[in-house]
Amino acid sequence: MRKSLFIFLFGIISIYAFGQLPVIVQGVRIQWTVRYEQPIGGGIPTPKSPVQGPVVSIDGHTLYLYDVTDDVTLQIFDENENEVCTLYVPAGTTSVALPTTLEGEYQIQLHNGGIYYFLGFITL
Repeated sequence: MRKSLFIFLFGIISIYAFGQLPVIVQGVRIQWTVRYEQPIGGGIPTPKSPVQGPVVSIDGHTLYLYDVTDDVTLQIFDENENEVCTLYVPAGTTSVALPTTLEGEYQIQLHNGGIYYFLGFITL
């Protein structure tokens, strides 16, 4: 009896300690592609596991950041790859208001100062 109770309690505790709760996303979730600032090689270590993009969604002209724990630079480019907006986003920010003058499809990049950045597409 004690052994089964111990196993049950250990299971419950491990779910809370190691499990992740699902993120409830407001709006449309942005799908990311990872791009490297420099080609891999020449002293840059090859990643040992896939790089997972942050959970970011968009609703109207508001960008919601769910797990961005570092300071990031957000850049928005139009279809001709002209930069139309750059925003600095401090760590812990949960939402960013994009300029309401932007309408259409844009390429969005999130740079965290590392050797890679995240690339996605949004429609405003």
